Amino acid sequence: MRILILDEIVVKPGLAAQYRDAYRTRYMPGAERRGMRLDGAWQNPPAQDFDELETTLYYLWSVEDVGAWWTMRRSRLPDGLDERYEKHAWWQESDRMTVRRSRKFLTAQPEAGQ
Repeated sequence: MRILILDEIVVKPGLAAQYRDAYRTRYMPGAERRGMRLDGAWQNPPAQDFDELETTLYYLWSVEDVGAWWTMRRSRLPDGLDERYEKHAWWQESDRMTVRRSRKFLTAQPEAGQ
């Protein structure tokens, strides 16, 4: 059962481009090492950034199954160091550029009668 991970991040006015770049360089490599696959990225307002408006960024990730989800959640760096420090440092940096953020974990709905 594939699990989707939806990040919704509201970025402070004028910081959307800076945030997207930081997300790509600081967060994405670690997420990929943890077995996450980026399935799509979107933004609102569409097509462009406005210095006077907040921008909402959406990142849709996936992992293959519940086991992969737990592996991602308990990830460790190859040399045995805890990767949670790296993730924590990123989210602290992220929070300085954002108004709010949320993460949702999604799976397909059960078939009728289940």
